[in-house]
Parts: sequence; structure tokens; C-alpha cells
Amino acid sequence: MLHAKTSSETELSRLEQQTFGVSHAELGASFLEGCKLGFIDSDAIRFHHRPFEDIEDASTEVKLCWFANQLASKEDIDFDLINAGQKLFGLEQEALRSIQKSSTESIQSYLDVLQIELSTSKRLPLPENASASSRAEKKAAMLNQAQGINNITKILHTANSNKPPKFIDVLKILSNELFEGGQALVFLPDVDEQNLSIALSTTSEESKPKISLLLSENPSKVAASYQNNKAIVLEAADTNIKVADLQILKALGKTALLCDPVIYKNKVVALVVFGVNEMGGKAYLQETTLRNTLHQLYIEQEVLTAHSAINNQEFYYQQKIREAVHEANNPLSIIKNYMKILSLKQEEDSELHEEIKVIETEIERVRQILNKLGNNSEPEDKASSLDLNKIITGINKVFSASIPEEKAITIELDLDPKLPFILGKENSLKQILINLLKNAAEACVENGAIKVETRSNLNMNQVNYVMINIIDNGPGITESIMQNLFMPGNTSKDDSHTGSGLAVVKNFVEELGGIISCQSDQRGTTFALLLPRPEGSPLPKSNDDVDNVNTSDSESKVYDFKR
Repeated sequence: MLHAKTSSETELSRLEQQTFGVSHAELGASFLEGCKLGFIDSDAIRFHHRPFEDIEDASTEVKLCWFANQLASKEDIDFDLINAGQKLFGLEQEALRSIQKSSTESIQSYLDVLQIELSTSKRLPLPENASASSRAEKKAAMLNQAQGINNITKILHTANSNKPPKFIDVLKILSNELFEGGQALVFLPDVDEQNLSIALSTTSEESKPKISLLLSENPSKVAASYQNNKAIVLEAADTNIKVADLQILKALGKTALLCDPVIYKNKVVALVVFGVNEMGGKAYLQETTLRNTLHQLYIEQEVLTAHSAINNQEFYYQQKIREAVHEANNPLSIIKNYMKILSLKQEEDSELHEEIKVIETEIERVRQILNKLGNNSEPEDKASSLDLNKIITGINKVFSASIPEEKAITIELDLDPKLPFILGKENSLKQILINLLKNAAEACVENGAIKVETRSNLNMNQVNYVMINIIDNGPGITESIMQNLFMPGNTSKDDSHTGSGLAVVKNFVEELGGIISCQSDQRGTTFALLLPRPEGSPLPKSNDDVDNVNTSDSESKVYDFKR
């Protein structure tokens, strides 16, 4: 009857709560828990009417039940359902229609065979509301918790004066003694700091919630404590609480959550979450000594130990790299010697002399890169005055010869004759240009074109630069790739302007004191390098020779990754 009066699930839940003191979702979840039906997560029933943003980072069972409810309750696949399907499970519209159709047919066949109707008039007993604690009881509980804090502080101080206890053992002591048998979790961020995952737990493996919290603009309350570096006590009745928060609350077995961020070098490195009673959590937050002791213990045992392990691993890999560099240098030396022998066999006026010299130069550059990778004691490539036009011309000669004939890509040079020398490392500059030319060639289709431009002077923010543009007429870079274009590991099968090469390019450009930016649309892509023009080099004779950066809107989007 209530269902017939409502037009939304939210309104239905409100009326159920108002009429019976419990919603049908909570009733179903309680029934499953009472029957100890382990094959289904009762939370999947409990939260299947919650808004999408509340279940986005909940457990898989909750997401499945919630999504199944959406499919069952909607006559057609709308935009919200398509959006939810893509975000939760990567499902497209056609897949959703197929699932909805086959599921509906299967359910109806089961109902027909079992002679079951979906409607029922049976009434089930409702759970009694728990009586609220009196003010006197709360005050007594708070005093007991405060006394418990003093006892725990003494335990920790005694332990620290001898041998520090294990951090996980301290969590168990705090949970049992201070928070009357609650449980505790420790959340850590992933590498990209997009999610929080459980790293330590005092619960059993079966009871530990299998969730990963999103770090986003609209996070769960627990994740917000980490993001905002703010310790909080969170109750189930708090506004805007998400399903993930409620699942953590249930797993930790108390009426509230105490979220306590751990700081190391001005950064949140972990989030400790206790299951508590509200008053006990607030009393804990006022005990600075206890919190500081707990945080320091975590840093010493978890953070610093992890750093030490990483350092040991890095030392192992560095040793392996040195061995590989040593082995690679041997064949390089043999190749270089054979090139000299080959050069001697040529006539003095042979055209091959120049090509052999280019190969020898590149072999030497590879050797220097390897030695730098292996942290060899050989002196690093030093900065010197560089003729950009000459370097670009030389690279173009080698690079053009390496492009497969079937692609028929042309490379056009438009080099400014007034271009001054710059101060920099030649090998670094060559690696920048080769990476960008390689990406441009891979982006071009057959009969594509690449253009390399240099300009003698460009003024931006009262600083003079020389500019190098590398332009291709490929299909352009997608918006999603552009946002993280120069990040390490940014790869895509559908985009040739990606990969670790651009991260290396960005690092080398910054070493030269320069700026790199990218402009791209469906007509092609331009990478612009701005390299500082040395003081004292001649300025163009007239203002007509100076190009000023135009930051006005254009058809293409410009991303300046330096800024």
C-alpha cells in the first residue's frame, strides 16, 4: 500500500521508516543476518535503495544488488542507468539491454515453474527500537573512557622505555581496553593517491570489509578525513554518510567511527580507523600524548621500515643495472671498432665516411646514456654552447633515413638563420628531439608530413626564449590523454604521442631551464619547446623579428605542463 502511494524509492523508504520504524531493505538484511546466510552479503540488501554516489565505492556485492534493483525497477535503459553501468562495471548500453531482457525472462520462468507471485500480504515482526542511553550513563561512560586512556598511555610509555611493541598489537590493546572490544583498520593511499585501501586490520580476514575508498571531490566521510587531514568521530546518523562508511562501521562493531590521520613530513601517510562509542572517540581525540605516541610508533615501524625496504630494493636493481650496462658496453665497443675498420677500407672521397661518422657518434651517445643509467664514474655530459639548427639538421639526416619507405613521410625544416646559440647538454637535447620526432612519425599516416621550425627570439613574461616547434598532421591527441600527457606510464594503444618517452622529454626540458607545451586537434599536433636564450646574445634588429606569445583562445586547446 505504501509503495502504491510513492513515486520514488527515497520517498518509499521515508514512509516505511515513519510507519513501521524500519525500511523493507533493513528488514531484509536483518532477516538474512538472523538466518546466517553467508552466501549473500546482507549489506547488498540493506543498501540497494541508496543513491548512486553513496554506493560508488562500496563492496562488489552492494554494487551488484543495487544495480540489479535499478535494472528491475526501470522499464527502459535511461541515461542514469547507462552512466552507472559504465562506472561500476564498464557495461555499455547494448550489454545492459541484453542483461535486462535475459534476466527478466529467466526470473519469470522460475516464478511460473514454482508457482510464485511477487506480491505478498504476509506481515513480519519488526525489530524493537533500542532505548537511548541516559545523560548520566553517557557521563559515566565518558569518565570510564578517560580512565582507560590514562591506563593505555601508561602501557605505551612503559613499552616504549624498553622495546617498542608492534603497532598492530597496540591497535588491539587500544581497541580492547580503551574502546571496549571494538576493532581497528589502517588505510593507505595507492600509488596515484586515487583510492584508500586497507593495509592493517585487527579484524578476522572474513570480517574485514572488502572495499576501496575513492579519493574524490565527493568522498565518503572516512576518505574525507584522510583528504582533509582532520580527525573525526563519525556516527551512522551523520548526514551524507555513504554506504562504504556504514560497511566499515558494521565491520568494526561499534556505534561510531574514530578516524585519525597519521602525519609524516607534513603529509598524511595513513588513516587509522577505530570502532568506538561516540563519547570514547571524542575523549581519545583530546588525549594528545596518546595520539602522538601511536602515530610515532606507526611511522617508526611502518613508514621508515618501508623506506628502508625500498632503499634495499633500489640498491639491488642498481646492481643489476650496472651489470647490464657493463655487458652492453662490450658489444658497443666491438661495433665501434668495426666501424673504424670499415671507414679505413673506404676511399678517401667515399660518401660513406660521413654516414659512418654519424653512426659512431650515435654509438658514443648510447654508451654515455648507458653509463649514466649505471651511475658510472665517467664524467656526465657537460653543458656547452649549442647550435640548434646544426643539431636539428644532423638528426633529420639520420632520422629521415630510418623511416620505413612505405610510410612515405616527409620532413620539412624551417630553421631561423638568426637563431643564437644556447647553453645546454647536447645529448639531452638530442634525446628530446629524437623522442618528439619519433612520436610525430608514429602519429602520421601514409604520406604524412612533419615540420620542424626554429625561431630566434620569443618573449614571454619578460623572458627571452628560442623556440622549436615539431608539427605533425596526424589525427591529434584525445582529451583524456592530454590531461596526463607527460606523466610516466601514460600509455594508450590508440595514441602514439604517449609513453615514458614524453616523461623523459619533460625532465630534460626542465633541466635545460625550458618549457614544453602541446597543442592538438583533429588536424594534427604541435609540440613547442621554449629554451632560454643566453644573456648577451644579440637581439633581432627590429621588433618585427620578435614573436610574442598569444594566449588568446583558439580552436585548439593548449596545455602548458611546466605551469
